[in-house]
Amino acid sequence: MDAITLKPRDVKFLKKHTYRFRPLLIEIGTGFVLRPVSSILRNPLHSVYDLLESRDSGIGDRISGFREDWFRIYLNAMFAGTRYQKAEYNIKISKNGNWITDVDAFIYDNLTGELALIQIKWQNYFTNDVKKLRSKAKNFVTEINIWAEKMLNWIDCTDVSQIIKNFQLKNSGGKVTKSKIYLFGLAKSSARMQGYGYKLNNEKIAIGTWAQFARNRTEVGPAPLVISKLFQNLKEEENAKIQSKPIPIKISFAGITLDFKDIWSVTEE
Repeated sequence: MDAITLKPRDVKFLKKHTYRFRPLLIEIGTGFVLRPVSSILRNPLHSVYDLLESRDSGIGDRISGFREDWFRIYLNAMFAGTRYQKAEYNIKISKNGNWITDVDAFIYDNLTGELALIQIKWQNYFTNDVKKLRSKAKNFVTEINIWAEKMLNWIDCTDVSQIIKNFQLKNSGGKVTKSKIYLFGLAKSSARMQGYGYKLNNEKIAIGTWAQFARNRTEVGPAPLVISKLFQNLKEEENAKIQSKPIPIKISFAGITLDFKDIWSVTEE
């Protein structure tokens, strides 16, 4: 109850909060609490998360400490069966005994020899604070660019046999070549950051959100070349221009008509 209840001591948090806060419960003293109707209009976990984080800045890391593992489990489930080899944990990349970076997940296609190396990002964008959003966008693009450069340099300087050994690929034979290695950057909810002023500058990595990747994986299905097709699709969508138009809504009651011109929008292909 304490964890999900807005209390008098949380006034400072409300002053700093930049968008409408909808608590599940509000303490009004002497053992009484209120449940606002507004709490059912939006995912209540977002408000609970914000409230808990205001009380303890480190709680986010403790709650989400296993998010990379969760993401990897979801990813591997989309490549079930004997056709693919997958990572059960992140893979360390090193050169001459020196650590370079990590690969959060990989998918190897036994049939074609295509290898997907994947960097996972899971950031919280549930805010309308422009400074915070721009900071998150900058961090995402910077980290993805740096990871891609490190991986491309490592691939260029490493023998194929060592790459196979590094990822413990079984029965790969002579199928693996450097031209069949594809880099992916997957974000939980946001990947295209041009609107915040930051753009990915590396054409050799494909980025996308989890929902976008899952949709493309379903559409590609058991194709002859799955990984390269996924890479191609994400690259095409990466710079696609999305057109939207407002949907006007009229609401009439008590002889009054409210005419909303631009509350909801629809995208046009």
